[in-house]
Amino acid sequence: MRSHAARAGLAAELDPKRCAGKDWYPRAFKPRLLPRLAKDIETTPDSPLAGMTPWQLHRAFRLAAAYSEPELVAALARLAESRIERARGPAALAAVSALVLALIGRPAASSRRTAPAA
Repeated sequence: MRSHAARAGLAAELDPKRCAGKDWYPRAFKPRLLPRLAKDIETTPDSPLAGMTPWQLHRAFRLAAAYSEPELVAALARLAESRIERARGPAALAAVSALVLALIGRPAASSRRTAPAA
């Protein structure tokens, strides 16, 4: 989602404060952001976001806004260290669970960024 937003000229919109409001979906995302994102998604072969509904895309956008690029790169580095690509079943779930817990349990980051509402 972060890549699609950047290519669509919407990188500045990836701010949790900008997309946290209750009426953000009907007032901003659906009429203004969605058309530009959808166009980029449609023209990107094998996009993992292809086929998502507008509601799912808005949730993905909010999730992408909740994390900075350095946080996501650090998460991918931790994932690579876990050797998850070799794991299957419970071992894979344990590795991914540890990564997710690290992302959501970051006290320093939560004080400077506001996570989107569920």
